[in-house]
Amino acid sequence: MIPESKSKHIASDVDEETQRKMRELQERKAREEERLRQEEIKRKREELERKLKEASADFDPDQCEVRETPSGGTMIIRPPVEVLPKTKRCEALQMKKLEQFNKKKAEKEAAKQEEASG
Repeated sequence: MIPESKSKHIASDVDEETQRKMRELQERKAREEERLRQEEIKRKREELERKLKEASADFDPDQCEVRETPSGGTMIIRPPVEVLPKTKRCEALQMKKLEQFNKKKAEKEAAKQEEASG
């Protein structure tokens, strides 16, 4: 047997150490990218929630519809709200949807009154 030189062991140890450091660096970069991506998703979600909250703050409690859930609880349904840019077209769409919602609500109330009186 021919004894192996010590320089080969040192070189392989250096290679393993370099590979380990590169792997750790890549993992650290991946974690940082994931963290930044999650922060961006959270920021967008919070922005949307803020817009929805601002848009829905003006609803009238009389416009809410209360329904019984199959599990025995209650569910409150508010009028439809969309977060759209402030343009005449979008305002017209929102008014149309609100009118449809109010029309359905009026029809349901009329049906309830007919049942109660009939």
